[in-house]
Amino acid sequence: MKSVNRLLIAIVGIIIFSACQDFISKAPLEGPSAENFFSSEEELVMGVNAAYNYISPRMADFPYSMEDNTDIVMSRVTNEYQIFRLGELFTTSDVFEEYWDRSYQGINRSNVILNNGERAQDDTSPELFNRIMAEARVIRAVNYFELIQKFGDVPLITETPTLEEAGNIERTSKSQILEFILTELDEAAADLPNEYQGSEIGRVTKGSALAIKTRAALYNEMYDVAIDAAEKVMNLGVYSLHPSFSELFSYEGQYSDEIILADQYLQGERAYGVSVIMGRNTSPGAWSGINPTQHLVSSFEATDGLPIDESPLYDPTNPFVNRDPRLAATVLQPRVWDGTEESIKTYGTIFDGREYMSTHDPELIPHESYILDRNSGEMIANQDVLHEWRTKSGYNLKKYVNEEDAGNASSKNVILYRYADVLLMYAEAKIESGEIDQTVLDAINRVRARAYEVGVGQTGQYPAITTTSQSELREIIRRERIAELAFEGLRYEDLKRWGLMEEVYGQDNIWGRPGNYTELEPDDIPEIDENGMVDFSAYAEEENLLFMVTTGRWDPAYMLWPIPQSEIDLNPNLTQNPGY
Repeated sequence: MKSVNRLLIAIVGIIIFSACQDFISKAPLEGPSAENFFSSEEELVMGVNAAYNYISPRMADFPYSMEDNTDIVMSRVTNEYQIFRLGELFTTSDVFEEYWDRSYQGINRSNVILNNGERAQDDTSPELFNRIMAEARVIRAVNYFELIQKFGDVPLITETPTLEEAGNIERTSKSQILEFILTELDEAAADLPNEYQGSEIGRVTKGSALAIKTRAALYNEMYDVAIDAAEKVMNLGVYSLHPSFSELFSYEGQYSDEIILADQYLQGERAYGVSVIMGRNTSPGAWSGINPTQHLVSSFEATDGLPIDESPLYDPTNPFVNRDPRLAATVLQPRVWDGTEESIKTYGTIFDGREYMSTHDPELIPHESYILDRNSGEMIANQDVLHEWRTKSGYNLKKYVNEEDAGNASSKNVILYRYADVLLMYAEAKIESGEIDQTVLDAINRVRARAYEVGVGQTGQYPAITTTSQSELREIIRRERIAELAFEGLRYEDLKRWGLMEEVYGQDNIWGRPGNYTELEPDDIPEIDENGMVDFSAYAEEENLLFMVTTGRWDPAYMLWPIPQSEIDLNPNLTQNPGY
């Protein structure tokens, strides 16, 4: 495991750029003085450190913000991302302008370094100078990747434009920008080290550039490119899977050798609200605003490796036994019982000294209104049930929500790229290209074996994959990405590229937990299709069975976001995407 010393990659106490402004109209004003900055090695390092604040534009919010547009997240609060669920995407919606602005702010900061950094070249060692330039190129590339995935064609800008130029910039084709991104990442990787030590930990590495390239290529069906980039990451000999899946998302795991790139946080200086927004209501300060759905819970396989609608091990009246261990590491599991000590089938997750017992409606299971506080030894009112802002789905998140934070802001680093994802992307690219061999099975099985915390060769202790059928492997990899990567901000793009968004929204409802598991019938089991999509239509309409939110509609035009109207108003050369 890496040293716990680290570089705080943010603009904490180092402000070298002006405040955020509209990119197209004021980009030339968003930089350090062109006359006197970047004249030394110190200023060059300061400049690239500040650019790291934009290492991922989606980190303007924690990754759950994008998951909220999918089947695995249920939001109790109104937020800017719910326009997707409601089917109300407008050119004036704030989320599009914020995403566009943030991305171009990161691009502009990188361009300023790349266009002016040579002033410090004589004052900087060649190795460090080349590395800093490579870091800026990676930050610029990842911002362009985010932009083209959301908006398609966007302006490709590599130098800070004049005011006149900024008002006349046209969109560049997505394919051209994608080629630019891939080339930039290749060339930057050549000047980046395999890893860092001490206070440098946290910067982009060769593996970071190659992992970003893998994702960019896979998302755009360039499977040969994705395979090659993933193989290069795997062959670096730097990364390995963390022994414990659950620990990976705790403070103890944030410097694991599995993590390729993370957004850096620091206690008392930079934090985010995952433990507040997603924390259980019994934790003071938490308000359970974003919750896992029953769709997510039902997506986890049984321990025989079969989906729950095929496995004889699954019992809907006691649903948390014989399940993939990642379920317990991802979701707080409520107690399963009828209200008497004799009826307890499984106890709920112990979190912050209190057992998790939760339902959306306190009238359904009144015996869950009080719980034992193991910290005090007293029975206390169960706010998971009684609080007016209780979880809407009847579930709370465990992944990323650390007991140390307990309703306070978290400073745990947020993972952007990790080795397990690279292994799954490699396997998927090989499957889709028809190049199915033992390396595909090995990649998937390494991830599955770690979930069960056993060695890959111990096949009797986890459900190893042995099939070489393309269709069966495609089905497996799609379920595997849900179990492994839920709440890491990847589900939205997965559904988009697999052509499943219309199916998600076509269900009309996203469901929460049953009111009382023990009242279910043995055949009250959802159907799970070949894409891992969960369908509750067989029993969801029964009274007091499941809780839900209603979806809107999915228009094929939504595969691309609208260009913000404010940008088109400033520059008529920016044409709008079809359908808006």
